[in-house]
Amino acid sequence: MNTAELIYQKSKQLPEIVNVQILHFVEYLEEKHKLAEASQTAKQSTDVMTHLQASIKKNHRLGELL
Repeated sequence: MNTAELIYQKSKQLPEIVNVQILHFVEYLEEKHKLAEASQTAKQSTDVMTHLQASIKKNHRLGELL
C-alpha cells in the first residue's frame, strides 16, 4: 500500500471535521511547494541574468581593447 492509500484508509476512520483539517493541511502543503518551486525558478533566473550581465560586460571590455 502506498502512502496516499494509507492516508486514505486512516482518514476513513476519522470524523469529517478532522478530514476537513487534513484537506486544508494538504492544500497548504501544495501552496508551500509551489512557492518553493517558484522561488527556486526565480533564483535560477537571477543566476542566469547575472551570468549574462557579466558576459556582456566582459565582451564590451574586450571590444574596447580591440
